[in-house]
Amino acid sequence: MKHKKLLTIFCIVALLWSTAAPALANSATDPIGAATTIFQLYLTEGAQGELRLNTNVAGKSPDAENYMDTALNLSTRLMPFSLDASMQYYANTNPTTFFVKFRGREYNDLNSQVQNKAKEIVADAQMYTTDYEKLRYINNYIIDNCEYVSAAVKNPEQYHTAFTIYGCLGEGKAVCEGYANTVQLLCEMMQIPCIKVTGTAYGGNHIWNAVYLNDKWWMLDVTFNDPVGLQDSSDRWSYFLLDLDTFQQKGTHTYDKTHYEHSKEIYTGRTTGQKSVSLPFANLSMQNSVSGDIPDPRYLTDIGAVTATPEQPDKQQPSDHQSTDTTAAEKATEAKAQALKEQGLFMGDEKGFRLKDSITRIEMGVMVMRMNGGLTAIKENSSYYESACPFTDVPQWARSSIGYLYDKKLAAGQTATTFGTGAVTKQDYAVMMLRVLQIEHSYQDALAIAVTHGILTEAQASSGTAATRGDIVDMTYATLQLMNEQQQQTATKEENAA
Repeated sequence: MKHKKLLTIFCIVALLWSTAAPALANSATDPIGAATTIFQLYLTEGAQGELRLNTNVAGKSPDAENYMDTALNLSTRLMPFSLDASMQYYANTNPTTFFVKFRGREYNDLNSQVQNKAKEIVADAQMYTTDYEKLRYINNYIIDNCEYVSAAVKNPEQYHTAFTIYGCLGEGKAVCEGYANTVQLLCEMMQIPCIKVTGTAYGGNHIWNAVYLNDKWWMLDVTFNDPVGLQDSSDRWSYFLLDLDTFQQKGTHTYDKTHYEHSKEIYTGRTTGQKSVSLPFANLSMQNSVSGDIPDPRYLTDIGAVTATPEQPDKQQPSDHQSTDTTAAEKATEAKAQALKEQGLFMGDEKGFRLKDSITRIEMGVMVMRMNGGLTAIKENSSYYESACPFTDVPQWARSSIGYLYDKKLAAGQTATTFGTGAVTKQDYAVMMLRVLQIEHSYQDALAIAVTHGILTEAQASSGTAATRGDIVDMTYATLQLMNEQQQQTATKEENAA
């Protein structure tokens, strides 16, 4: 009996296959071997035609389908695009033979426009002599020429190119998968071993890269290096070639270490199912990096012919730099609190601003109301907004403020009748700020998107869930600046239209 199943891996644009049948037909004893065969086909045949794959699995669903699902999942981490595969197989044979054919879409990750642009970037990168410098160039090029499209996270079908190399290099707009695929393609063209790593960041689905340098594997997340919004340019090095200890200590990413090791195993040619396969980077070490093996990229003055670029700060001793940053950060937050007070948005008491204390949801709501011009509206029609508040736990003094937020769809309660009077989490406030800015998000990925737009730093996002009054000040101040930028952009468009 013939079965057919549509397997969509990461729901992304695929590679276009021709009708020519490849010479490669192989046997695989496990999904790792099957993934290796698919990868080998891409390397030797340009991923064209139909792959015939003999396996040792019995041909009944769901075992057979799970087998190929795992194989396709693994193989897509090794190629600079993602797979949208229609799989056919015969279930009445033992072993089962699979016929895998990949279907293209309108915006092919490896079309001529993408290839030509990638060749230009690679040619420019050849001015550098070491792979380290070339990786730094790739990191900077993508950051400087691609914008993270947060709306695509919630509406992937509307922004399908944002998940592809075409979106990153052709349109200059992408999400993490577009960034990661682009890094992988450029690395492949420069003969720098590179794979993709899938997992989560701040609780939302995420994808980034691992690259091979100096006989070891390092984590590279260009998406998180992209200094969007109010981030300082030095943020572009936060996730550049991190050893595993440093990467894990950041506490922002999670991933399946077994899948990661399998990806390296396939890439280096050390697979249990395909021991005889010959891959271009076969026999690479699978060793992970050790802390301190590679210096901070901001301070490159003694690697190859590299000299510090204009955006890189002068070298400082780590301990001095850390203590200075801590003091400077506290002073900066204090100054922001004062600025917000002068605008009537943030108030202290007889004890000052109390920036290390927590803030309640009611206090947060009043602050957001003031940010959105609610004072004038409430003054003109206080009774209306007071009656618009459906929450029984809101005190009288705050009912018109919370009613205003509810009426304008800027805030919701924890239940239909309760707003919540406890402490605010950073995720709660990130949701509020993204609503104010009308940036697409979900509650799950609010922190990641807020970091991307510079509403809060990655250190704030990963250092506990509760928000301090200082966190609220920083996030509010950043949001106000983004609001000003949005208003200026709107005014410019209106002027140009006129």
